Amino acid sequence: MTENPFSILLITGAIHGFLFVIIPILLKKRIGKPIWFLNGLVFFISLNNLQAWLTDNNYFDSLFYIKNLVVPWYMLVTPFFYTFVVHYLNIQDKINSFLKIALVFFIVQFFIRVNLIIFCQLQVLDNTLINNYTVFEEFFNMFFAVFIFYKCFLLIYRKKELHSYALPYTSFTWLRQFMFFGLVVVLFWLFAIVANSFTGRINNVYTYYPLRLASSVLIYWVGYQGLIRYNLMVDRISLRKEINRANISETIKTEKINLKDDKHFKTFEIIELYITKHKRYLDPLFGLHNLAIEMDLSDSQISKILNTYGNYNFSDYINKLRVEYAKGLLIDNNYKDYTIIAIGLECGFNSKSTFYSAFKKFTSQTPTAYKKRNIKHR
Repeated sequence: MTENPFSILLITGAIHGFLFVIIPILLKKRIGKPIWFLNGLVFFISLNNLQAWLTDNNYFDSLFYIKNLVVPWYMLVTPFFYTFVVHYLNIQDKINSFLKIALVFFIVQFFIRVNLIIFCQLQVLDNTLINNYTVFEEFFNMFFAVFIFYKCFLLIYRKKELHSYALPYTSFTWLRQFMFFGLVVVLFWLFAIVANSFTGRINNVYTYYPLRLASSVLIYWVGYQGLIRYNLMVDRISLRKEINRANISETIKTEKINLKDDKHFKTFEIIELYITKHKRYLDPLFGLHNLAIEMDLSDSQISKILNTYGNYNFSDYINKLRVEYAKGLLIDNNYKDYTIIAIGLECGFNSKSTFYSAFKKFTSQTPTAYKKRNIKHR
């Protein structure tokens, strides 16, 4: 039997999803609670895709009971994602995750389906009841998923007061991207249900292709994004605690023009002392206008003073301070277990690319090369 590309992608995505969940467990890696919920999301998508692949390829055609035992794994996907987001934001004590409700719905639906199959097999009920129930079950689960999806939307876009724990350490862009992608999946799902209802063909393979293709892509994307983002956030939280505990009093090297008779040089020294003493450069949102307000000067005055006495424009001046700070952390054995990305972000850079670009600009080497070279010579 020759399988079409969609079928191959479906089973490939399912296998990949199972590996994603199983490998960290086999390697006995320490897994945070949010990652368990993320793994649950990937696991149930994988189970649903595996079940769809087996059904589409007619592996159970001769087995009435198993053929009709279509377990609604998909209904647990959005509750597990919502629960992941709740724990990702560390607000589980404030927000109901709906996971228990979803598990109750899942068990009830499974129980109803099993009983329907038994009574139909005994010819007590007509087989069409199974198809009718499948349509009802899909509509119910879709509306439940939309409800959870709406709750996710409120949590990510509206209830920003609940972001205080995670916001200093992570970006919400990937979550917003997931919401967009999730909306596309829901629309594919709605299309499949409506198309099947009008055609009278339940579980029509072709109407479900867009949905299953999208869910396969979802396994790759949300699994890795969630895992990477969460681990990076945990890394940054731990790193910041270590830095604060150590109370590092590093010396930031700056280049100054020796014009102490200049009336503006004193102002530059005050600005420089303020930035380094309060470590304002560690704030990724710190800009020229922020400094001007804090120093009670105009933007143009600050810019001119930094260009004249700091030898750099504002952006380069701040980035140089960040790079100097990062250099100290990279070669300090107390921080050897932290990722280079986490260190860069904790030094005030807002992305890996800006950190690497600035570091190479001021040191002529990458952070990785700098770390290897300097640790080797210590």
